[in-house]
Amino acid sequence: MKIVCIGGGPAGLYFSLLMKLQDPAHDITVVERNKPCDTFGWGVVFSDATMDNMRRCDPVTATRVELAFKHWDDIELHFKGELIRSGGHGFVGIGRKKLLNILQTRCEHLGVKLVFEDAIKLARLLGERQGAGAGAGAPPQPIPDLLARYQAMRNVDMLRLQNAAWNAMAWFEVCGQRFCDQLEAPQFMVSMLTRSQRISHENLRLRGAARLGGCERWFARRAGVSVADGQPAPPPMFTPFAVRGLTLNNRVVVSPMAQYSAVDGLAGDCHLVHLGARALGGAPPRPASTGWRCTARTATCCRRSSRRTTGSTAASRPLMRCGSPAPSRPRAPT
Repeated sequence: MKIVCIGGGPAGLYFSLLMKLQDPAHDITVVERNKPCDTFGWGVVFSDATMDNMRRCDPVTATRVELAFKHWDDIELHFKGELIRSGGHGFVGIGRKKLLNILQTRCEHLGVKLVFEDAIKLARLLGERQGAGAGAGAPPQPIPDLLARYQAMRNVDMLRLQNAAWNAMAWFEVCGQRFCDQLEAPQFMVSMLTRSQRISHENLRLRGAARLGGCERWFARRAGVSVADGQPAPPPMFTPFAVRGLTLNNRVVVSPMAQYSAVDGLAGDCHLVHLGARALGGAPPRPASTGWRCTARTATCCRRSSRRTTGSTAASRPLMRCGSPAPSRPRAPT
């Protein structure tokens, strides 16, 4: 197969050398408009999981990269005068130029052709390879069709990465007011480490059970739960939560469900049975101790004219206003 890789960055070089390892007969050319030593951006950081993948795909390249990398396990947080260290994460970092040189050398050793600073060569290659990738005896496929197929094949993995980046960006955009100003250091550390949602609470336990256990005991004690040193604390979800003068037994909330069975804006027997069943049936789950649980009722419109349906609840009737006597409960239509 004849392959032209446009762009000689780390991704293009690594793809090219892996394809050459798959089949040395592949005719592979990497075209880069800049010089071999040119690079843009910061250094490159890989996780331990990424290095495991590299060792599996090409041990030679992985070994050369590891010899040039700097490795660390800990993440330190300096926050409001406190220093918190979380270990077990596993990262390696290297200068981007050094990484490019390692990959370029490996490509040349395997027989991948590298073309630098040649825009004319790039244009000529693109014109010659319009049918690339079809295979022997198969009809040629235009490059746009091949790119569309590649996009479809990689779409899910791409969305995972973009979603993680989006979550992290959204966290940093509101970090000051929502997290820095309101959270104490242990809780802020957990929030920061899980900001992309690719690292879960239980994944943090795998990376550092002692550290997370200490955070859970700290959190439980703040919520009024007595936990001895060295003893496991309940998960944060199942610690009490105070709402003004009401203390809920845990932090699990049953989300509201629209019943569309109100009569003239008022909730009726259908709502009582539905919400009562949720409250009595163990949702949300709770430990053996007694206490209130939170079950949200259906959404209530501020005015009757804003109801989505005639069966939606509304809070604008005079007898529902603050200070009015409690109305008799109407029966839902059958």
